[in-house]
Amino acid sequence: MDSADKIVNCMQAAALKSNMPVPTRDAVKSIIGISLVPAIKILFSVDEHKATIIKDHYKEIFLAQDQT
Repeated sequence: MDSADKIVNCMQAAALKSNMPVPTRDAVKSIIGISLVPAIKILFSVDEHKATIIKDHYKEIFLAQDQT
């Protein structure tokens, strides 16, 4: 799997799990390369607390996809 596609899919799933609007593919791709919490703050226009919640959901989803 392309890592950019995985990042996009996981971020979109994290948005759903966090009750946030689902960002577009292009929006997620635009923050790839930025540290996770600052990237989430930019992507969702949220404060540090909400960004941390989204980050935790993102990490859970990302790691769950690696289990075989």
